[in-house]
Amino acid sequence: MRDILVTENLVGPEIESLKGRFEVVFEPELWRSPERLQEMISDFKAVIVRNQTEITAKMIASAPHLEVIGRAGAGLDNIDTNAATSAGIAVVYTPEQNSISVAELTLGLMLALARKIVPADYNTKAGEWKRQEFAGIELYGKKLGLVGVGRIGYRVGVRARAFGMDIAVYDEYANPDAIMVSELSARMMDLDELLGQADFVSCHIPLTQETRGLFDYDKFCKMKPTAFFINTSRGGVVDEAALIRALKEKEIAGAGLDVRLNEPPEKGPLCGMDNVILTPHIAAFTKEGQARVVSSVCRDVAAVLEGKEARNYFNFSKPKRMLQKGEGTMIQFLVHDKNDTVGIATVDIKAGETVKGRIMEGQGALELKALMDVPLGHKIALKDMKVGDTVIKYGHDIGRVDADIRKGEHVHVHNLKTKRW
Repeated sequence: MRDILVTENLVGPEIESLKGRFEVVFEPELWRSPERLQEMISDFKAVIVRNQTEITAKMIASAPHLEVIGRAGAGLDNIDTNAATSAGIAVVYTPEQNSISVAELTLGLMLALARKIVPADYNTKAGEWKRQEFAGIELYGKKLGLVGVGRIGYRVGVRARAFGMDIAVYDEYANPDAIMVSELSARMMDLDELLGQADFVSCHIPLTQETRGLFDYDKFCKMKPTAFFINTSRGGVVDEAALIRALKEKEIAGAGLDVRLNEPPEKGPLCGMDNVILTPHIAAFTKEGQARVVSSVCRDVAAVLEGKEARNYFNFSKPKRMLQKGEGTMIQFLVHDKNDTVGIATVDIKAGETVKGRIMEGQGALELKALMDVPLGHKIALKDMKVGDTVIKYGHDIGRVDADIRKGEHVHVHNLKTKRW
């Protein structure tokens, strides 16, 4: 059995520190060969990936020693988190470490589109001086529609407010009274209303079954013909053919895309449009942001391997494989125990208020299932559970708290009163 497999390029002092404590195997091109990755992963306790490595359920099933999957980044659409959770494997990631970098590029794309910077630069370098042709618009007084107001969306909003923009928010999981919304003085809207009013629509949502292809031709037609679309989240949330059609038919004024459906993409119609700016998924790629990302993921992977708790975890702070082997009886989200953490509050929660997955960090996968039969009363389980029983679905109401919980504090099972258990 070996320690840590790194499948993409990661550099930094923390990587060197890992080498001093563990066996670290670097295979920066391994993501290109899923077959070889599946063969190699079976011998490791940990794997660290960026966004190009696909960790599938089949790979997870063939990795009996795997304790932790480390994602150097925020998006988890390249990891089968349900399979990892069912297998009791901890998934750690870096949800906040690159958010400043992404927010800054988002504003950069907005400014570049508003002021026609890219075509003006190209034209001027060609020896032209066509000032009238490149009259742009100000951000001041314009409405920014944020589709998703998590860590990145919030940071974009803060910077947009500094430019004097008005903020509108669509996020089906956000509470209108949430700090992230109130601090932006934002108005919450449904998606169609936001699209119809915004001068800039900026997308900051994860790629899920529900969000895949969310921005289709109908959605673009709901936008103002003078509006710009920005996407620094995931390419899969956009129907690219629909976007191309909307641009050609002048349903929208332009687009700034850092992410694409297929990466790297083939050259296509978007490459020939002056009102489109394309960047190669670099929003998170700054020296500062990547230093924080690498530091965080290395720290958390090392913590898990040393039997300590990870800080930034998606499902478990420690691996739960022992539950499958019958060596333990404590099941996360099923037992009434003061040490059983559901998540970390991202907003203040008053006693009696409903808790939703999206107001907590580290709340878990799309759904969590019992890993073994648990009779009522066994280790104070709150109801009879059979293997495979669904306990909780991410993003849905999961109960009401029985005490005030402040932002940043842990939410435990014993804080929740819910009919689900």
